[in-house]
Amino acid sequence: MDELRKTNQHAYDWLKEKNPTHWLRSHFSIRSHSDMLVNNLSESFNKMIVEAREKPILTMMETIRTKIMLLIIKKKEEADKWKGMLCPKIKKKLDVNIKDSLGCVSSHAGGDKYWVECGLGSQHVVDLVENSYTCRNWDLTGIPCMHALAVIHLKDEFLETYVQTCTPSKPSFKFTPTL
Repeated sequence: MDELRKTNQHAYDWLKEKNPTHWLRSHFSIRSHSDMLVNNLSESFNKMIVEAREKPILTMMETIRTKIMLLIIKKKEEADKWKGMLCPKIKKKLDVNIKDSLGCVSSHAGGDKYWVECGLGSQHVVDLVENSYTCRNWDLTGIPCMHALAVIHLKDEFLETYVQTCTPSKPSFKFTPTL
């Protein structure tokens, strides 16, 4: 905020009036378990239906339904090919965090807590039982960060079990694709 004030006082004043839960990552809710802070999903959907928007309403709705149905089938076929417990995107993020964790040194701090140092000025307390630690990335994304992974490695535990699971609610209808 000090850097922003030096650069642009007007922007600083505007942001200072806003509730930190709307723009400051340290104040974000930990319920969503997502690190996606953009609207790419709606933009992708809009791009997918651009040709349908020019059609009469029933034709437009049928075109959109068909496109969504085909997309669901394609994604299910891709998911059926996955190996292991994690989807490829989450596995890739976890692999980056694993690589970063190699520079960390962790030690037992008593009870279920561990002290993790990752260079000068980067010290964190990790509690694997509570799935929490002082940097809060795990809380926000559901993916253990380098600090938690350093402790998981020290304890020689299976790291995939520490990734937050996605448990969508069951739909109240049975989806039967038709072409």
